[in-house]
Amino acid sequence: MKMRILVFDDDSTIRVMLRKTLELHGHEVRDYPDAISCPLYLKKECTCSKNHACGDIIITDYNMPGLTGLEFIENQQQNECRVQFYAVISGFLTKPIVDHARKLGCFVFKKPFNIRDMLTWLDDCERQIPPNRVLS
Repeated sequence: MKMRILVFDDDSTIRVMLRKTLELHGHEVRDYPDAISCPLYLKKECTCSKNHACGDIIITDYNMPGLTGLEFIENQQQNECRVQFYAVISGFLTKPIVDHARKLGCFVFKKPFNIRDMLTWLDDCERQIPPNRVLS
């Protein structure tokens, strides 16, 4: 299945590496330099179809301009984002940050992360997505 993955990271090197790697593994990737690029964040209401998500997975850096990756995910969830899986990546992770991320249902990757670990996680996510799902 081709998953749609949304990547948010202000570090263009990480963002491009993730996009190219994930595309090579057959996924559709949309990447953004910051969380405020997300229409749901800007409009405070989901612009996706009421029945379909805009993507399968959000991968976000923790440290970004304006807000943290966890603040972004909290906003998405409060505004009824329909994305099923979330991951946070960061080189600066404390136990409280990791605990908060897990409470939100996020998988956590510590920079520098092994891309094979991320691909394994993505494979696990893919197995849980209904094959007949439709994205907006």
